[in-house]
Amino acid sequence: MARQQETFDFIFVDPPYGQGLVERTLKIVVQGSILHHAGILVAEHSPRDEVAESFGELVLRDRRRYGDSILSFFVWQRG
Repeated sequence: MARQQETFDFIFVDPPYGQGLVERTLKIVVQGSILHHAGILVAEHSPRDEVAESFGELVLRDRRRYGDSILSFFVWQRG
């Protein structure tokens, strides 16, 4: 768990497939503001997992498929 006011430049998440945990995890990251404003979050998930393209200001930048896994790359939206 991040300490108060601590942010990270890179976050990699790989929760168990098929349980809706990717979206729940991304929402926690957004609520806790633990990703640095210039950071990147990579979420590994199944192609069967529905993962939204944005979570507030956290938006999908790229998505790549590798066999039975997808890597989704999220960054903060720059306005």
